[in-house]
Amino acid sequence: MARADLEARYAELEAAAEATRRARLRRQPLILIALTAALVIGTGLVASVDLRRLQTPQGVALRWTQAAVFGDCGDYLHYSTGPLDRPRSDVCRSLRVATEDARKHNAEIGLRVTSVTTHGASAVVVMRISRKDGTRTAQLDLRRAGGRWRVVRDAASCAAVSCA
Repeated sequence: MARADLEARYAELEAAAEATRRARLRRQPLILIALTAALVIGTGLVASVDLRRLQTPQGVALRWTQAAVFGDCGDYLHYSTGPLDRPRSDVCRSLRVATEDARKHNAEIGLRVTSVTTHGASAVVVMRISRKDGTRTAQLDLRRAGGRWRVVRDAASCAAVSCA
């Protein structure tokens, strides 16, 4: 009789475990959907903050300086204005070569906006660029054209930032 009682108890425990397992299986898709929704909302918030930042002179100056320091030719040319005295491919190649060391030691480089002065469709942004060999100050002139801010790419800005 003890054996029958033991088997009955095992059957009860298995039935209870099966009910718990089924409940857990019903919850798993809901948890996955909730996590996916939270991830989508979080990504959207970060993207909207980043896009809003790129509508300001300091945001554009920071993004352009980052592109110039680390060799992102697409953003370097997209967020700047001024004549190209050589083909785009040569500019991009020179930028990648000039910034190779910065990409290797990127944790040692700091970019900070120290001041912004806006006058209508023009702005001046002062950046502080910290590297392992010291700190430089770059004064970037920006112009607003077509509803977008762009850095005026000239010899002075490139000398301070070390771009191509």
